[in-house]
Parts: sequence; structure tokens; C-alpha cells
Amino acid sequence: MTDFDNEPQDLTSALEAFGEEDEDEAPKPTPVPDADTEKSQFYDFLEKELAIPRAQVDAWKKTFGSVYAFAPEEKNVYIWRPLFKKEWDVLNERITKIKKEDPEAAQEQITQLELMILGYYVLYPKITKESIKETRAGLQQTLYELIMQGSYFLSSEQAFSLVISL
Repeated sequence: MTDFDNEPQDLTSALEAFGEEDEDEAPKPTPVPDADTEKSQFYDFLEKELAIPRAQVDAWKKTFGSVYAFAPEEKNVYIWRPLFKKEWDVLNERITKIKKEDPEAAQEQITQLELMILGYYVLYPKITKESIKETRAGLQQTLYELIMQGSYFLSSEQAFSLVISL
């Protein structure tokens, strides 16, 4: 600690004395957890706080290949999976049909279709028309966009940021 009443009167002495008494009190760097440690801690959190055993997550991974978690708040976790090309083809065909049949009502129907997608692709918690009403306003759109990005629907900027020059 610095005690201004006992400070040396000239700058040279002050600079020489600067930090001498604090050397023993220097903070030790906090170790940064590696990705495996963070993932292990997250699995522990899922199991202890949300009663989702690691075996369940492993089963989802075996079934769907990739599984992701989005945690906008503590104890508020959404586990979801990406959609695959064959699923996208069916979905895209339906969106195209909706837009052709009734262009004026298309946006409302597409919003309902997005909600339906959340019901299938969000693995935990189960998303329903009723449950989504009790969440924050942007959650439906955010989860839909995460699923699309996780399915590699990326902007050109996002895609280019993943490019490696060889």
C-alpha cells in the first residue's frame, strides 16, 4: 500500500521505492480454464442443476451428430441440434409454397413454422406454443437463427471468417 505521508520527497527516490512493499502482495495470475475443463464443468451443471445426464447428451450427439447449448442466463439453457440438408429441402419447399399461396399471410405462417422448427430442433427444454409465450420477446427468433447458423446458413462475412488460406 502507498502511504503518502511517508513518501520520499524526490521523484527518483519515489520511483525506486515504487512497488517495493507491494511485491509480496502481487496478485497471482488466475489460470484460464481450457475448453475441456469448461465443457466438463458445463456437463456437471447440466446434470446437477437441470437433471440432464451426460448419457442423454451423448445419446443426442450419437443421433444427431452435433448438439449445441445456448445459455442466455444462468439456469436458462437451451440445447439444440442443427438441421440437415434433407430436412431443409422439405422446410424450404413448404416456405416457398406458403409464399406463393398467400403472400399477405406468409409472414405469420412462416413465424408459426419457425416455432414448429423450435419444437423439433430444440432438444431441451421442450418448446411449445404455450411455453414460448412465457419467454423473452426475442428468444424465438434468436433460437431459430442459432439453429440456422449451426446448420451453416451463414452470411458471407461469417463464412469468410472461417476460411483458412493455404
